[in-house]
Amino acid sequence: MSVNLSMTHSLQLISSEAALRCKPDIPQYIFDNWQHLIDQAAKATHTSAVLVTEVTETTIQLALKSEGADNPFARTDPGKRHRDIYCDTVVNTQEPLIVRNATDSIRWQSAPHYECGMSFYLGFPVSWPDAFPFGTICVMDRSSENRALELYGLIEEIQKVMNNDLALLLQVENQKAEQAMLINKLETVQSSLSEVVVDLEDYKSAMRVLLKERENDRQAVKSEIDAELSHVVEPLLKALEQHGPLNTRQVADLDALRRVLNVALEDQRKVFRVLSPIELKVAKLIQQGRSSKQIADELHLSKSTIDFHRQNLRRKLDVSSRGGNLRACLQTLI
Repeated sequence: MSVNLSMTHSLQLISSEAALRCKPDIPQYIFDNWQHLIDQAAKATHTSAVLVTEVTETTIQLALKSEGADNPFARTDPGKRHRDIYCDTVVNTQEPLIVRNATDSIRWQSAPHYECGMSFYLGFPVSWPDAFPFGTICVMDRSSENRALELYGLIEEIQKVMNNDLALLLQVENQKAEQAMLINKLETVQSSLSEVVVDLEDYKSAMRVLLKERENDRQAVKSEIDAELSHVVEPLLKALEQHGPLNTRQVADLDALRRVLNVALEDQRKVFRVLSPIELKVAKLIQQGRSSKQIADELHLSKSTIDFHRQNLRRKLDVSSRGGNLRACLQTLI
């Protein structure tokens, strides 16, 4: 049994290391933007340290720290993760963590020893779009006499900016890989058709069209739905107008129907403006009643990735204010 557990743990480490190797390096300009954000956050919250950490399966490393004379943290080589480090819990749970005073907590009483004497902690997980952990953004101080909890929403917004940066970075890298693949296919076709007169510019244009296809998906679907609504409803309204003289009440009712139609179309447009192409695909499958596992199988993604997109859909569409049911909300919007 111990051999099997050891082998399972080793396979998990290999899988995590492989996933990490697939992630692109963070460009310096992104780190510079993050540095500016955490410096401002440290000033606003009146705290000693705002940090960005980066983790692997077994290690944790300080990636960025707010500038300030009272920040005791220093950039060092990666250290081993363990339960007495606040950020380790945030990474493991992928949930925010608040520790108002570690010295009053049995769970966290040893943490200040490892955290440069910091007894106050507020931290958020930072993750890649496939839910693989990047690390954390956290605020630490020697006491709870600060404005961190008052500005909880500010730190949460910085976390969202960082997550979005990672998602965009990965999307750009994927597009580069797709472009390289398309170029390779193009070269193969050109080689196999060496005896045929080939217009190279046509192939280049086709490649550009294919690369832009995903960007155009959202607009195409939006236009289709707009056209369908107008095609179905507008003729009915015109037919009512031509049926005979309308009294004032009937004219007012027709105007109200047209306003409702315009509102419906505008709701559709709002949905397509805020959702990414992959989120639109997931939304349509949820609308059809598919489970996360079924969607993952169809889109060749992991279930955790689908769950991540579900959470984004609930947040972007404000599902809680629309009754709390994601599928029902999507059926009224898409």
